[in-house]
Amino acid sequence: MLKINNFKVYHSDMAIDISVEKKCNVLVGKNGSGKTTLLDYISGLKKEKGTVITGNENLVYMNQSMFFFDRLRVHEFVKFFYRLDNIKNYRQTLVSFNEAYGNRFDLDKLWEKQIGMLSGGEKKLLYFLLIMSLDKSWYLLDEPFAGVDEDGQKLMCEIINKRNSEHRGMIIVLHEMEMLRQLDDYSVMKLDFG
Repeated sequence: MLKINNFKVYHSDMAIDISVEKKCNVLVGKNGSGKTTLLDYISGLKKEKGTVITGNENLVYMNQSMFFFDRLRVHEFVKFFYRLDNIKNYRQTLVSFNEAYGNRFDLDKLWEKQIGMLSGGEKKLLYFLLIMSLDKSWYLLDEPFAGVDEDGQKLMCEIINKRNSEHRGMIIVLHEMEMLRQLDDYSVMKLDFG
């Protein structure tokens, strides 16, 4: 379980305590309501004096700001990404993960391409696959479906459902409410600090 104590948004005087069960949690709210800010605090990207977070020791965060070097080839980026988590057999790790879902992401077609030549949806799906292939207790996903086509979104939902069935914790910021129909089991948390 993730616990956030004395959480303040936008330096307000109001502080809240939040407990999040280790399952698929969908975080909704208006633009500017503090959803991304909450994920930034949970991940450790932002810190606030007095805020105490426990249970976030083994997590990975897919934020909205995908940072790619456009000149890197896909395989070079994959190698770089996995080295951050001390994974040496980078190609086999991603290939095996992709095979588990029917090779629906065409790695062979993209492997030698420069990142800058991929569409926005291809970049997002690649980033999602890399994030979800890591063996973590918690996955923080900030608007993962934005800019991804319908087939890609279906694949993403399958992966989320599988990780959920493995008792992994997830917090997913979502604006596309129709995506909820593709998720097997989830809780909705509404945030409104804006």
